[in-house]
Amino acid sequence: MLKLCPVLVVFVGVWMIFCGFQNGKYKSVDRDKRIYVTQRIEGVPPVIDGHLLDEVWLQGDWSGDFTQQFPFEGALPSKPTDVKVLYDDKYIYVGIRAYDAKDSIDARRGRRDELFGDVVGICFDSYLDYRTGFEFDITAAGAKVDLILLNNGIDFSWNAVWDGKTALLDSMWTAEMRIPLGQLRFGNQAEQVWGLHVWRWINRLGEESQWNLIPRNNAGALYHIGELHGINQLKRGNIFEVNPYAAVISNHRKVADDNPFVRPNMMDYHLGLDGKMALSSNFTGTFTVNPDFGQVEADPAELNLTVFESYFDEKRPFFLEGRNIFDFTGFNVFYSRRVGHSPQIVPDVNNDNGEYADVPQYTTILGALKLSGKTPNGWSVGVVESLTRKEEAKVFKNGQTQTLMAEPLTNYLVARVQKDMNKGNSMVGGIISSTQRSIQVEHDLARSATTGGIDFFHHWADKNYFAKGSLIGSRVNGNAASVLALQESSSRYYQRTGAAHLEIDSALTRLSGMGSTFSIGKTARGRWRYSTGYDWRTPGLELNDLGYLTQADRITWESNLEYVVTEPHAFFRDWGAWLYEGESWTTGGEHLWSGFYGGGWMGFKNKWSVNLQLGRVLSHVDPHLLRGGPAVNVPNYWTPIVNFSTDGSKTITMNMGYNGTLSDDGVSFSHSFSPTLSFKIGQTLNLSSGIAFSKSRDQLFYVDVLDDNVSGEHYLMGQQNRQTMGVTIRASWALTPDVSLQYYGNPYVSSGTFSNYKIMTNPLSDRYDGLFDRIPSEDVAMGDDGKMHMSYRGHEFVFDLPDFEYQEFRSNFAFRWEFKPGSTFYAVWTHNRSAYHNLPNPLMSNAWSRLFDVSAHNVFMLKLSYWFPI
Repeated sequence: MLKLCPVLVVFVGVWMIFCGFQNGKYKSVDRDKRIYVTQRIEGVPPVIDGHLLDEVWLQGDWSGDFTQQFPFEGALPSKPTDVKVLYDDKYIYVGIRAYDAKDSIDARRGRRDELFGDVVGICFDSYLDYRTGFEFDITAAGAKVDLILLNNGIDFSWNAVWDGKTALLDSMWTAEMRIPLGQLRFGNQAEQVWGLHVWRWINRLGEESQWNLIPRNNAGALYHIGELHGINQLKRGNIFEVNPYAAVISNHRKVADDNPFVRPNMMDYHLGLDGKMALSSNFTGTFTVNPDFGQVEADPAELNLTVFESYFDEKRPFFLEGRNIFDFTGFNVFYSRRVGHSPQIVPDVNNDNGEYADVPQYTTILGALKLSGKTPNGWSVGVVESLTRKEEAKVFKNGQTQTLMAEPLTNYLVARVQKDMNKGNSMVGGIISSTQRSIQVEHDLARSATTGGIDFFHHWADKNYFAKGSLIGSRVNGNAASVLALQESSSRYYQRTGAAHLEIDSALTRLSGMGSTFSIGKTARGRWRYSTGYDWRTPGLELNDLGYLTQADRITWESNLEYVVTEPHAFFRDWGAWLYEGESWTTGGEHLWSGFYGGGWMGFKNKWSVNLQLGRVLSHVDPHLLRGGPAVNVPNYWTPIVNFSTDGSKTITMNMGYNGTLSDDGVSFSHSFSPTLSFKIGQTLNLSSGIAFSKSRDQLFYVDVLDDNVSGEHYLMGQQNRQTMGVTIRASWALTPDVSLQYYGNPYVSSGTFSNYKIMTNPLSDRYDGLFDRIPSEDVAMGDDGKMHMSYRGHEFVFDLPDFEYQEFRSNFAFRWEFKPGSTFYAVWTHNRSAYHNLPNPLMSNAWSRLFDVSAHNVFMLKLSYWFPI
């Protein structure tokens, strides 16, 4: 019955809400919106130089009367702003006049997609669906920024091809934009009505003003924007676009003399093609052949000692564009980094014994297709299809070379549909994903994995209240070994003793599961906001073939309460406070934790801000601590968090963060400090440097499982003392709005020592000292073989030395030149080095001193891409 309750709540909630708005019980109130009427230009179109002096700018009307949104909502802006919008068969033209004294304008330069200094922008909801806005911004220095404006945030990953210039005059600065219609998506109506949002940011004042005010307390920004009328008989714009690229890559590294696979210097060449086709005015197909998925900035350095997989952000252009279409309520069904990931079948070799393996760094993406758009009656559709090549690894052992499969030929498919209803107040949607592997020889990989789900949201009472939810199911098919690996994985641990609802089946060839979410509450309208809801996942739910899931077998209930004041008062520009309470169980009814958190934030009139949080976790039972063993009743703990930042418009900006945990055992703790300094030097150079330092002590850290062949397995724990330090250095030099130099460096070291060894004996004891037997220090010592030797209850055990030292340094130096809209030349130097060693009693200072003794891998790349509109 416990497993059915969440499903029943979702469907009862959906039925009540949709019956409510269909019967007219809830009615959305349409607020007054400003309307701008544009016109088709006559004569010669403008030359885009930022000056707005072309004769065509005498046509149409200027519109001003902006309203301040921040810091004084509803007040007149400090400086006036005017906007004009024109169009023809190919382009939308935008002119903006931002009045200000010339010597007060902040024209500090930044690179593409970087909001620096004073900014103006325009956003088109060209579907008028109140869900997606295509935004084009430009700084006073002329740097272009494009993004997708959503009701729940901003997506900077979208990149469009358009042109924009600015000019600084005595009493204003002006912006001139030319936006190809082919970069937008719209219906096929003869007469178009679009959503319209225009805004301006004055950096020195920390002030934003808007053409049509979006209240800071809102249920979604796009519900409050104005409208653009007067667009008639639009054409599709460019029917076809291609963007071929060529890259030359030079690899340099130090290799072992007897490694037959790697040379110190290796050259590589890549040719590929990205393209886009307008299938109609509101549907676009995107394709790529032998795509360039290289990334300019590396993933951050990290040493993951947990049982859960690290999550990294997507940085590849093909998957970034339009990714918000595939967002699904409550679950990550499409984690695009699965496509082209590192091969999963890695040969076991020992370099010290002269054994080597040549494994591709990533699986090769042969091609990918994407279809996205929206029908006139409100159906949004997104489909991505990708095919990755079969990858092979070469292994050198005993003087011989053999070839093994590292990853099979694999097809990935994800499709998403959503239906807007009730003037954007309601949505129902569905998603399906499929992974199909061509496995000729049996391996511990699933042959196929399929996920499908439905979700919804609904607003009512003038968008003051909301309800949303989802229901999802998954099915994985493979051989017995692959399904057994899933049962034993850290997401579920079917082998865990003491969990009566879990039972491992070594003959199983299929794994199925379900999950659902539901929440209901008051949106960000007014000072009070609140919500409550649950997240339910059966043990067999598995999304990791194309999605991302760390934990199945969960039922979590969470409630939030928030009070927000956006009106300036005394020293505050704004402030707020919040409370959170949560509970979590396994689906078998084991209570895992109760959490209580509270916090607040304050924005001061001098543009400094502070964020404070304190949490308490009680009744904490950890089913992952013993990595497949029984759950452990670990001590409760506190979690304090403090963040502080100064005025971001100043020449020097500082941010300081602290994150900690304090355990009730009186010994375990973690403290993490992350100060950052940013410097703006002149009008072109921006520097920032941040340090992330953490120190922790964990009384119960997993070391190993020891078996004496008599009394069975013994879970060995130890006290881990760890220090970690990473430094992030960024430099950006914008020579012009289209030419920039960028540097990113991230040296990182971590060291850990173990002591106070224990054997877990009574994992669910209510007394901390009753959980384990302590091992006397004289009964544990490192032997001449470099391993640890331990005596326990008359048995002798040997285990690997757990003390460690880890060093890593990742850096990128990139020159970028956008020599025409959509066409770019790159010169990139990437530097990587990393090493992990088990050393007795390592010191972090020694790890730093040995960082540059680690052999490096340097990659130099020249890349040219050229945009052809057809």
